[in-house]
Formats: sequence, structure tokens, C-alpha cells
Amino acid sequence: MRRGLTTALVLLTLIGAAPNAASQETWRWEDCRFRSYMNPDDAFNRTELLLVIRCGVRLWPVYGGYAKAVSVAECESGLGPRATNPNGYYGIYQFAPSTFASVHTRWRALWERMGVPAAIYNPRSNILHAVRKASADGWGAWGCA
Repeated sequence: MRRGLTTALVLLTLIGAAPNAASQETWRWEDCRFRSYMNPDDAFNRTELLLVIRCGVRLWPVYGGYAKAVSVAECESGLGPRATNPNGYYGIYQFAPSTFASVHTRWRALWERMGVPAAIYNPRSNILHAVRKASADGWGAWGCA
């Protein structure tokens, strides 16, 4: 009897927790916000960067899919959010500031809804701007494509 009661309590706890976990998961995948990247100095890791890339590709399919998006990022910067190039390219996807600004302006309402800043070194912002641009225009803007 005691074992059955314990099992029932565990099941009720799990069932009660499921909607919370599901809504948290849905929110993360809608906004691609796996950590707070609002400050470029925030701690982050490769796994979280890859989650943001995967999320972006889920929202805006790109030629070559997730594997291509990761390949371009690794080739461009080694997935380094603070990567710089002497020719004036910055961040994970090595944006020129003018290109980054035009992508931000082009989809300004989207970025505002998602809380994505116009910050070239912000990992979440750099990734989402790149994936959105690649979805609309292809990978031609990147030398590593």
C-alpha cells in the first residue's frame, strides 16, 4: 500500500511539473534564448551556442540545414563570439558592421519581438542575424560557405 502511494505521489508530481517544463521549453525554442546573451561578457559555452544555431535553423530553414550553419560558423570564427578579422568582420559569423546593421533594420520588428539587440558581438544576436539572412538570401555573403 505504501509503495503504491509513493508511486502515485511521484506520478502526480511529474504530471504537475510537465506543463511548466513544456512552457519553458517552448519559450526557449521560440526566442532562441538558452542563456542571457544580452551582455557580450556573459558566460557561455559551445553547447549553448549550438542550441542557438539549431533554434535559428528551426525558425528559418537554411540551405544545408543545421550542419551547414554550424560549418560556416566554425570556419568563419571557430565559434568565437569575440572573433575579429583585420578586414573589419566581427563575431561568430564575421559580419561587416554595415551588413549587420542592414540585417537588423530589415527585420527590426522581429528582433524587437524576440528581444535581440543590434549588437554584433552578442552571440545570440550574431547567430540569429546570420541564420535569418542566410534563410532569405543564401550563404553567399560568407566566404566559408
